[in-house]
Amino acid sequence: MHKFAGTSNDKHFVRLRQDGHTVTLSAHGAGSSFSATLEVDGPLRAWEYQTNAANLRKTLAHAVGAVTVYAAHAIDPILVVSEDRRALVSAVWLK
Repeated sequence: MHKFAGTSNDKHFVRLRQDGHTVTLSAHGAGSSFSATLEVDGPLRAWEYQTNAANLRKTLAHAVGAVTVYAAHAIDPILVVSEDRRALVSAVWLK
């Protein structure tokens, strides 16, 4: 993700998709791609979210300890909580 977030044109995106107890983070572009699957706790529902890689990386760089992500709808920002820190990450719409 670092390679995507470090580009100057800020046009690389990360997709987060929950399916059951797993969330998949994936991205393609900048001559590279990645995908990672994380086990999660919480409500079992399917959702998909897309955000700017640089914004997500900056948010996670300030995280301390365990990270909790709250997502409601694809158009709403996600809330990222770690210890006493909170951050909102906005959605990105691609045309």
